[in-house]
Amino acid sequence: MENSIQKGLVNTGSKLSLLAAICAATIYSPLSAGSATQPDCRPDGLYQTPGIQVPYCTIYDAEGREVMGADHPRRVIGYFTSWRSGDDPQAAYLVNDIPWEQLTHINYAFVSIGSDGKVNVGDVNDPTNVAVNKEWPGVEIDPALGFKGHFGALATAKKKHGVKTLISIGGWAETGGHFGPDGTRIADGGFYTMTTNADGSVNTQGIETFANSAVEMMRNYQFDGLDIDYEYPTSMSGAGNPDDKAFAESRRPHLWKSYEVLMKVLREKLDVASAQDGVHYMLTIAAPSSGYLLRGMETMSVNQYLDYVNIMTYDLHGAWNDHVGHNAALYDTGKDSELAMWNVYGTAAYGGIGYLNTDWAYHYFRGSMPAGRINIGVPYYTRGWKNVTGGTNGLWGRAPLPNQSECPAGTGEGEKNNCGYGALGIDNMWHDKDANGNEMGAGSNPMWHAKNLEKGIWGSYAAAYG
Repeated sequence: MENSIQKGLVNTGSKLSLLAAICAATIYSPLSAGSATQPDCRPDGLYQTPGIQVPYCTIYDAEGREVMGADHPRRVIGYFTSWRSGDDPQAAYLVNDIPWEQLTHINYAFVSIGSDGKVNVGDVNDPTNVAVNKEWPGVEIDPALGFKGHFGALATAKKKHGVKTLISIGGWAETGGHFGPDGTRIADGGFYTMTTNADGSVNTQGIETFANSAVEMMRNYQFDGLDIDYEYPTSMSGAGNPDDKAFAESRRPHLWKSYEVLMKVLREKLDVASAQDGVHYMLTIAAPSSGYLLRGMETMSVNQYLDYVNIMTYDLHGAWNDHVGHNAALYDTGKDSELAMWNVYGTAAYGGIGYLNTDWAYHYFRGSMPAGRINIGVPYYTRGWKNVTGGTNGLWGRAPLPNQSECPAGTGEGEKNNCGYGALGIDNMWHDKDANGNEMGAGSNPMWHAKNLEKGIWGSYAAAYG
């Protein structure tokens, strides 16, 4: 599994840079035989718009496996972020910094939903627009494209490396709003109001407007598909960005129904565009991994519309509550203190199995789609707690819940930056030490785990699972 991937999921309010990679298994189910409506190369179970001949063979082989080159038997997907655009040289990460040879797909993060209900990257006539107009020394952009910015640089580079690019729409900070020219977040509903009316009915016109604009942007700027990062269309209360509460909570019972319509409309519009353009356009999502969130998303029936799913198998524990646990556990140990508090291990319906881990999430999605279309998210960042007590070297201990009125935007209800940083009081794999042997706050340091591995400090699951 390649881990040298740069990702940039960022909580814009807290300015916490996150890096992650996504890797996929390569087990595929064979195509069903004898189907008159199933053309060659269509992956097993992938919905096909009636009456549309989609050119699946442009990216899939005869058995429905995605073609990614002999050097990449598995998907390796990186998120490339819009905001590290060179204004701050210390934080700059441009298209020519991408390790192209290690990737199969790149998601551009993020495109938002504007107040008009259409996809939004700001004023495309602004010469400083980073998506379509800005230029950087040393970053190649083909002048024949007719557009510049990150979109132009990505379109130029991907042709040389055989990498697919997708537009990722939404994200934590822009599921229920978008950012204006001055950087101020405009909370106008985003996915929530675009898909669902105030009375709970499906906003069919809103979905139509959005879908048309998304497909148009994809085609105009030479992307290979759309990635929907809607956090979250679940009926479970309190899910998602607290700043979206005014739009989300009253619509919760109806969000999944609207989401199903959205994904079907997108798939059908992409199929039509694929037939017209002679290339299969992809549709993917970023999906939660927590059993709590997925419980309010029915049976994930939208999987039939997806080329693959990217599971967000991270942020399983963090300073939003007082339980000290793994950010991205691979397996359940039966000792998760948060799950124990809710009696998950003692409730028959759960079978004694904890659901805040990658293994559980994988098996959940495996019930509705082939393994080769399930991608696992790998976080290149840490979560930390302050004033930890109890547990084993802090693990499964407790930390005082931060004052929610003083949390950064998107992590609480206020604006001050004092929630969830630093891993003081946590030992072993939970912090690095400075030259004097003192604990260092984990923050967004992407090297903490690599340094532990370098020192021979492995997770307890290593011996059992290899």
